[in-house]
Amino acid sequence: MTSEIFSTFDTLEDIHGEKKMQECIYLRACLDESMRLSPGVGGTLPCDVLAGGMMVDGVCFPAGTDPYAYRPEWWSLHSQGPAGVDADELALQQFAYAPFSVGRASCVGKAFAYGEINIVLAHLVYLYEMRLEPGATLGERPQKLGMGRTLKKEFQSVDNCVAAHDGPMVQFKPGR
Repeated sequence: MTSEIFSTFDTLEDIHGEKKMQECIYLRACLDESMRLSPGVGGTLPCDVLAGGMMVDGVCFPAGTDPYAYRPEWWSLHSQGPAGVDADELALQQFAYAPFSVGRASCVGKAFAYGEINIVLAHLVYLYEMRLEPGATLGERPQKLGMGRTLKKEFQSVDNCVAAHDGPMVQFKPGR
């Protein structure tokens, strides 16, 4: 994502919500994948593939498939990068993806939110080097909290009226 930001924008002032921002395919893919893993609304469902695997709508998911892996390449086409997916698979993923809800309950500010998130994230990447705080743990919650709560790399959300998050602790260092 960093190389995409630096190759698309010559200066910080160039980063705004116009055509150049739409060229940042990987930035949007990272945003979509982040919201898939940790949506801003309550109700994240556990999605572990247990022994024996499972078949969903004719698609086989082998046991051990890691739904918690961060894979932004799922949100771009083969033509947009070497690890992308085909057009049918991308359309299916986008159909099942609803971080802003759908239908009558869909967020009226979705386009505005995406635009602002893209601008802020591009600014942060342009200005800073970022890393997780050394020794930080995103998961590792007690087993009594339920399935999936002990995953070391899983960013944990707790359902409330709106989502509440604990972490991650990120460190910033001026990059330029």
